[in-house]
Amino acid sequence: MKLSLHQVTVAYPVNISARQQSIFATAAKAMSFGSFAKSGSNQTYVLALNQVTIDVKEGARIGLIGRNGSGKSTLLRTMAGIITPRSGKRFINGSVGCVLNLGSGLEADKSGIENMKMIARFYGMEGAELKNAVEDAANFSELGPYLDFPVRTYSSGMTARLCFGIATARHADIMLIDEVIGTGDAHFVAKAVARIKDICAKSGTVIIASHAESVLHDFCTQGVWMDSGTIKKMDELDTVLHAYNAAAG
Repeated sequence: MKLSLHQVTVAYPVNISARQQSIFATAAKAMSFGSFAKSGSNQTYVLALNQVTIDVKEGARIGLIGRNGSGKSTLLRTMAGIITPRSGKRFINGSVGCVLNLGSGLEADKSGIENMKMIARFYGMEGAELKNAVEDAANFSELGPYLDFPVRTYSSGMTARLCFGIATARHADIMLIDEVIGTGDAHFVAKAVARIKDICAKSGTVIIASHAESVLHDFCTQGVWMDSGTIKKMDELDTVLHAYNAAAG
């Protein structure tokens, strides 16, 4: 298994006035958001990732930390192949599982089961593998008859159960998780934690973005501090957390 990004830049175009650019640039700097840049056509961009290079070794347990808007979610989506970088290279050798933005991409008028099948197909599952994954996810979710209801009738907790169940039903070499452990009731959180621990026990690589230090300590040995779309520090988890908390004051 191998996952690496080399000099990766992700840029989102924005259409704002010169005055707004000045205001947002000042705010972005103060709040660790991505920086502004301009292209040759004078188009303004927000650099969500700015020439990021990272090599992830097999079996790594990495916790992503940083303030909201620092680039953690964009980094995970780029690693997953959901976002195509503006420049730089992504190299991956191995299967990827994602638990990102629970609820996004669901079709509201389709049932829970129908959405599970749709997500499973998105991950490349078919035939017996798809059937087994959906059965596993259905049992994990404990949604019972509600799986035949349209997901527009679901609460946020029910949606989290559905998406987390199917996203983790298939063994993947690399699991990418974005701020979802802690979503839902205490019973579901305990099940989710046990599920991720099982993934870790199977020697898969796990990369988790979280603001909860307890979650990071449960699953991670390394830390990556994201700031303004760049990697500010990568080291042992406690070393990175200490530096991050010291900077936060």
